[in-house]
Parts: sequence; C-alpha cells; structure tokens
Amino acid sequence: MLQVHCEDPVMIDTAVAEALASGDTGSAAHARTRSPEAEAVATHRVMAFARATGSPVHVVHLSAAAALRHVREAKAAGARAYAETCPHYLALTEARYAAPDPATVAGAVISPPLRSAADQDALWAGLADGSLDLVATDHVPDRMSVEKAEALRGVPFDRISNGAPGIETLLSILFGLGVARGRLSVERMVDLIATTPARLFGLERKGAIEVGRDADLVLCDPSAPRVLRAADLHHSSDYTPYEGFEITGAVRSVFVRGQAVIRDGAFVGQRGFGRFVERTGAGG
Repeated sequence: MLQVHCEDPVMIDTAVAEALASGDTGSAAHARTRSPEAEAVATHRVMAFARATGSPVHVVHLSAAAALRHVREAKAAGARAYAETCPHYLALTEARYAAPDPATVAGAVISPPLRSAADQDALWAGLADGSLDLVATDHVPDRMSVEKAEALRGVPFDRISNGAPGIETLLSILFGLGVARGRLSVERMVDLIATTPARLFGLERKGAIEVGRDADLVLCDPSAPRVLRAADLHHSSDYTPYEGFEITGAVRSVFVRGQAVIRDGAFVGQRGFGRFVERTGAGG
C-alpha cells in the first residue's frame, strides 16, 4: 500500500523561492510557503489515482480540512483510501508561528505546517466520524540545541530540519485532549492508535486483546492530572512542543507480550527484550 506525503511541489517551490527572494527567511515563513491549498491539490491528485487504479493508498500526516474533504469524497466513491493525522495538528495551531520566542517557532517547523483552529476542529471531527483512520506521530527527535538551533543562528527556513518529537506524548494528547474532553470515546481512541494501524499494516499479533495475540497492554489512570514537560520524557530530543500542557490521564504500567516493562511509572523491563515484528500483507 502506497503511503504518500501530499504537498504539491510546484506550488511550494514557487512560494519558497519568492519568500527567499524578498528576504522573508525566518522560521515562520515555512508555514506561509506551504499552504492548505498545496496540500489539498496533492491529496486530490492521489485520490484520483486511487480511484482510477483501484489500488489502496494511505495519506500520511494530513493537516488541513480541504485535504480531508478529498479523502472523504474518495471513500464515499468506493476508493481504497486511508489517511492519518498527527497529534501536533490536534493540539497546536498556526498561532505558534507568531510566538515571540524564536525557539518556539523553530520547534514548530513541521511539514505540513500547523494549521488554523478551524482545520484542527475538522481533524477532530474526521477522527470521530471515520474519515481519518488513525493517528501517527511522524516523530522526528530533533534537538533545539542542535538541529533546530540553526534557525536561531539565522539559517533560512528552507534549510532548517523539519519535524518534532511526539512518540511518548501520543497517548497523552489523544486521551487528554480527545477522550477527556468528549471528542472521542475510549474505544475509538484505541481503534485509532492500535487496532486500525495493526490491521492496515499487517501486524497480525498486535492491535487487540485476543487469544493468540501479543499481550501488549497499557494501564492508564484516566483521572490523574499531568503536566507535560521535556524533563520528564525519555526521547533523545531536548524539547517537546507540548511543554506545559495540562492534561488529564497518565500511564501507570506497560506490558509487552505479557511482561511488565513499566510498573507504577518505573522502568522494570530488560534491554534487549524487544523483538522485530515482520509485517504480513497490508490489510488495505
């Protein structure tokens, strides 16, 4: 199943060249040169190919309502079309690019960029109604002190590393901003981050609590308050775009194939316990 990053290169390359020529080189220009229209045009083209060939296609990190409309229309027409969004599009908006702190702006240099509050509302609605099939992190463990620091030294936006960290905070964002606020049911959240990804990408022993599958379990306290801070996380990045987020819900214990690796917030596993999981044919 083909996975496609949907942004039209002609529209983007033209906008980038114009911005650089006019001296608009700061990090915020990254978002201005990657419009929702550029994403929508590319998504429409991919959906047309999917309908014409009958082949499955998966749109990665969809961020805009206009692009989501084309996915929804293709699904209604019977295309084997799937799409994901990311937690940063569900939690953050383009207001980040107007922040006075250059590091905050550099940390939000992501492709596609953060969108409007209206786009964000459309994505939450798409997750709830099935137009969007899953949530993936598009995790990039850049460091503010290394990769993103280029922006603070005046390197033009088109040469700044794109992406942000997001694996460890995925469940926190989906539960805290989705389930706890009534946007998603617990069951729908599990479907979005476990069951459907396992089904679409051929992970037959994952994604459900059933006899014959791996006992990969997460125990969560749904009412525990939590403040997200980079200092408490374990990824190799030195920042999180969700710094200071106050959310509800906290992971307490994690089991992998039935064995505890996190218990009451403390690591109790063994390095080397992980196993490579071979995919079977995708389910799309």
